[in-house]
Formats: sequence, structure tokens, C-alpha cells
Amino acid sequence: MTQIKQDLARNLSKLMAASEDLRSQSALSRRSKVAQTTISNYLAPDSYTGSPSLDKIAALARAFGLEAWHLIHPTMGDREFTAHELALYRRLRKIVSETPDVSH
Repeated sequence: MTQIKQDLARNLSKLMAASEDLRSQSALSRRSKVAQTTISNYLAPDSYTGSPSLDKIAALARAFGLEAWHLIHPTMGDREFTAHELALYRRLRKIVSETPDVSH
């Protein structure tokens, strides 16, 4: 099993646990448009023989308001995220995405 698969499983599991609206695989599947069976596979890296798809990782990350790299980052899973922290991060990303670029 690769380290990326382990990191993905750990990070995805922790994010799901910290997110009130995305705690279940079915809820995450609906929001991300990633099949529930794929999510189940990603959460069980020891038994999943395939390779995670970058497109699916990105879709799962977007469901949490994050970037794809967050889900495979080795140290992201070292701490628990609270639902409040996730909500703040989502709000910050929304504000940044709506702010016009004034760097010209």
C-alpha cells in the first residue's frame, strides 16, 4: 500500500468526522459526485488495490471546500479539525474567490 493511499484515508476520515453535513459516505458521495463505493475504497487503503484518481480526490476535496493536495498531504491528518474550523476555512475560500484581483 502506498503512503498516498494511507494519507488519503486518514485525512478523508478525519474530515468526514469533523464535518456535520458530510459524516456519511452517502452524503459525501451526493455532494462530491464521487461514487460511494469509491469513497469506501479510499477509506480502506489496505483492501483497495486500485490507484486513487486525482479527479476524484479533487472532487472530494471541493466537497469540503479544500484543495486536492489537502487530502493527500502527509501531515494534514496529524490533528483533528473541528466543524468550526472547516466552516471558517470554507467561508474564507468563498470570500477570496469572490474578491476581485487588484494586482494589475
